[in-house]
Amino acid sequence: MLWCRVRLMCCVCAAALLASMAGACAHALHWAGLGGHTAQGVNQPDGSGTPLLHRLAAAGLAHAVAAFVVAAGPALDLGQRDGRGLTALEVAG
Repeated sequence: MLWCRVRLMCCVCAAALLASMAGACAHALHWAGLGGHTAQGVNQPDGSGTPLLHRLAAAGLAHAVAAFVVAAGPALDLGQRDGRGLTALEVAG
């Protein structure tokens, strides 16, 4: 969970977390429909230029990131940059 400085879950943080997770899930389903395990499939950005790995990292879904990296295999470009020029590691940071 995201906790504010006063150690309370705030509505803004909760809404941001849910929106991020929803976007990641939607992108995962879209990725699965693309045939997935090709370099184009696993690295395919969405309409905003954000690849699935970046969505999962931004949502703080460490287990999902790990599962996606394993499932995607060697075709996954870990150094890929999103529409803002950031890597998934930088997004997660």
